[in-house]
Amino acid sequence: MPNGSLVTGFNKKILPNGQIQPEIVFWERNGLRHGEFILPHEQGKGHLVNVLDLKYNLDSSVLALLVRNEVETNIQLFTRSNW
Repeated sequence: MPNGSLVTGFNKKILPNGQIQPEIVFWERNGLRHGEFILPHEQGKGHLVNVLDLKYNLDSSVLALLVRNEVETNIQLFTRSNW
C-alpha cells in the first residue's frame, strides 16, 4: 500500500495437481506474509493470467491491476471490501 504499511505483489502459486493459481499477495515490511487473494478468472477457459502492473489510488482504498492473458488485456479494480 502506498502508505507503507504493506507491500503488494503478484505470485503464481503451483497447486498439488500442477495447475497454476494466480494470486495477489500482501507482505508486511518485515517480510511476513499478511494475506492474499486469488485473481478471478473465467472457469473452463484455461487462460493463464499475468499481472503487468498494479497501482493504488491516493488513499489506498482501491487497487488497480493491469492483467493480460493469451486473449486480452484488462484492468481489474479491487476495494478493501472485495479482496
